[in-house]
Parts: sequence; C-alpha cells; structure tokens
Amino acid sequence: GHLARKGISCPLPVTAHDGTVIGTLAGRPAVIITFLEGLSLRRPTAAHCAEVGKALASLHIAGQDFQMRRPNALAIDGWRKLWAASRERADEVEPGLAAEV
Repeated sequence: GHLARKGISCPLPVTAHDGTVIGTLAGRPAVIITFLEGLSLRRPTAAHCAEVGKALASLHIAGQDFQMRRPNALAIDGWRKLWAASRERADEVEPGLAAEV
C-alpha cells in the first residue's frame, strides 16, 4: 500500500489465490490484512505519547500525496442520515434521547 511504500509500518491486504484483494464474507465485502506485532501499554508515559505524535505526523506526511478520495460518511451529512435512520429507536438507548438530540 501507499503508506507502506513510504516507510510507514501498517497492515497490508493479503492477496487471495485468484489475485483479488477484496472478497466476500457472510455476504459483505471483506479484506484479510496482515497483523502488526505490538503491546498495549498499561501505563503510557509522556514519552510514549510523544512517540505516538511523531508516528501520526509521519503518517500524515506520507499520506499527503495519496490521490484516492471518498466522501466522509461521518461528516455532518452522514450524521443526519444516521439520525434519520435511527431516530425512532433513540429512546430505547436512553429515555428522552430523541428529544435531546
């Protein structure tokens, strides 16, 4: 992938025997990706946070010339569609939620 070619450690899609990357699982599009080794830190320090910041900056820099774009489903228009689809059941999550939103 684009980020891996730029030196970013990231999962990569696994190619199927037929050469495709996207398959179907339970009737939905699916991709198998490689695994990144690592650990969850129980007590992150300021130094760990600084490393995350550096990694995030590197990721953003590496992605600046990525050309593919897609609409952001979580932009305000996406939230409106989600709300329209779920409004009727909002009070099942929290009584009064529909009125509050």
